[in-house]
Amino acid sequence: MESPVLNRVQNSTYHLDHFSGGLPDLVIKCLRKTIASIKAQSNDNYDTWVATNDVYQVSSSLGDFDINYVDICFNRPYHPWNIPGADKAKKRLCIASEIEKEVEVDAEALICFLDADDLVHKDLVDFIVKMYKPGFSYLFSNGYIFDYTNGDLILSNKFHKACASCFVGGYQKNELPREVPITNDYSDIRALGGVFLDKFYDARSDRAKYDVIVTEFPGFLYTRGNPEQISNDSERNRIKANYFGFNKKSKVRSAFSKCYHMLRRARYKVTGLNEYKKGILSEYSLHDHSGP
Repeated sequence: MESPVLNRVQNSTYHLDHFSGGLPDLVIKCLRKTIASIKAQSNDNYDTWVATNDVYQVSSSLGDFDINYVDICFNRPYHPWNIPGADKAKKRLCIASEIEKEVEVDAEALICFLDADDLVHKDLVDFIVKMYKPGFSYLFSNGYIFDYTNGDLILSNKFHKACASCFVGGYQKNELPREVPITNDYSDIRALGGVFLDKFYDARSDRAKYDVIVTEFPGFLYTRGNPEQISNDSERNRIKANYFGFNKKSKVRSAFSKCYHMLRRARYKVTGLNEYKKGILSEYSLHDHSGP
């Protein structure tokens, strides 16, 4: 059986989500690091797609002619307690509809979504090529979490619960959306997403509705500690607290925050970045450890 990664035009695809309007310099700096980790792949059999509201700004900032850009031309969907989730779900449908046009009828697309604070291991594509099994998706249960603020590096065995960039989905052409729903309602977006969105959410929820290979290979690294990220977490928690009627002293936190604090005890006890940590980070092309 031939591997679609090796023999199809469109297979391994990276998607980067961004906020509406012009992007701050901080996001561009993070994006450059994400792109650098992609470009450092030991196997170059992949395509890179960037979805953004400002194609001109991003493309001119990156200056990379090998990237496919998708112009996001809709307002950010609103959902009282999960704005990023609603926004990302619609953007994923948007870029997947573009991929659908490139996939041949008998082909299988392997798609991975990333944010600008995610990095990929240099051997991720090669690992997928060697692991390839028709009709299967891949869930990475292990992964690293790196905190710029204090140099803490966590190897989590529940990475798929902490970070959404943990999944490489295998999709037939008829499983990819042909168009993006007009609605901005999160529930409707999820429903209209069909199999395409279900595979991702079901895998992270440990449901066995679709064929998934769970692997401990740490294919992804999630970076924490940049000012914009902290601000966004704070705002999201404030919205959640107001939505559910809690006051400022509420202990409501995002799902990631809960998981992250549960993992604190697993941190390396070494202060600063020793050579071991630097070696791991270099596998994700993170050579500058000073933050965005």
